[in-house]
Amino acid sequence: MGKPALATLVSLGKQVIFYVPAMLILASLIGIDGILWAGPISEFLAFVLGGGLMIREIRRLDRHTTVSS
Repeated sequence: MGKPALATLVSLGKQVIFYVPAMLILASLIGIDGILWAGPISEFLAFVLGGGLMIREIRRLDRHTTVSS
């Protein structure tokens, strides 16, 4: 909460950063099946991106909590 830029990054990451390139690359490599696989692959990559951002935020909060105590 309070991090609209990071939420936008994850949301756009799924659709624009991951899905479109995956669709184009996989379609050229394996045809129509590549287009079908692009969806789950982009979802997984967005999950990894979101998880990484979450871990970074938790570590940042832990540092601020430790310093404040």
